[in-house]
Amino acid sequence: MKPFIAVIILLSVFVSSTAQNIGSKVTFPGTDGRTYTGYIKEIKADQYRIKYDGYDFEAWLVKAQFTLVDEKNNTANATQKTGNWLVGDKVEVYNNSYSKWENATVSIVLTDRTPQQWRVSLDEPQGHTFADLTVTAAQLRAKGAKPDFVFTVNSRVDAYYANAGPRGRATVIEVKPGGRYKVKYDGCKDYWDEELDWSQLKPASIISSTDPDIRVLLGKWAMFVYSYPNTVTKGDGIYREYGSGAKAPPLLVNADGTFVWYDEFNKPPVKGKWATHAKIQGLTMGTEAVNGIIIYDSRGNYWKIYKDYADHIEARKMCTGETQGGTKIK
Repeated sequence: MKPFIAVIILLSVFVSSTAQNIGSKVTFPGTDGRTYTGYIKEIKADQYRIKYDGYDFEAWLVKAQFTLVDEKNNTANATQKTGNWLVGDKVEVYNNSYSKWENATVSIVLTDRTPQQWRVSLDEPQGHTFADLTVTAAQLRAKGAKPDFVFTVNSRVDAYYANAGPRGRATVIEVKPGGRYKVKYDGCKDYWDEELDWSQLKPASIISSTDPDIRVLLGKWAMFVYSYPNTVTKGDGIYREYGSGAKAPPLLVNADGTFVWYDEFNKPPVKGKWATHAKIQGLTMGTEAVNGIIIYDSRGNYWKIYKDYADHIEARKMCTGETQGGTKIK
């Protein structure tokens, strides 16, 4: 929809002494109460043809109807801000279509939206389907904002989605330009590796080996492989069929930080060191929503062990969800 801008209110607008040149950024009020931005596209005597940001619309204005945007000072001011963005502010916007942060300029404050929204224009729209985006506060940050933490290769991190929802525990495997990091999620294959912005990473949560959630896992456990349902056809009916499961080799978790797991019958056990694995704040389900320890099987797969209920544990393979249960051997 084009803005209602047939007539621009003639207000007492201060005009910067900076020379008005073709390409200069300007801001101006409209009769609909909104403030718009644009740039000077053509000059004829004391008339200026303005291309509106975010709209396929142009209008001729005189000097008294617009204010030049001092982009240098505006950028400096925007860097200090964390919200309440104004027209002309230089920002970084999270572009959902490309899953990355890009430089942009606030062109319209949409005062009729709840929650608050803004229209921004990409500073480098080449190759993009849309040069103008309508976004919420979660998709905006100050241009030149710096991360609270700088990670290096092998840093342990908790990864989050762009909307701040928790994603998973990972290790930084590569530092990329522009504050981006390539990470590997715990126990996952290489094709799960992902490149994320610094704003999506936090230092990994940790838990002490003496925490009650960890101490409760010590001891010897009789393991059991759960049965997975099958779909079977009998006559004209389709049914879910459940088996009884099967007994699995035992697991020994020692207080000295070692484990012994007979993960396969009639084969030598796996012996190694277990590591604590804290829950990720905000997660409500899955292996990373609980405190536990990480061990590995004879094939090198990571498993997380955690308390399920009294004298019972769960062992779940990281990234796949394959699960075994364990009962305390007294």
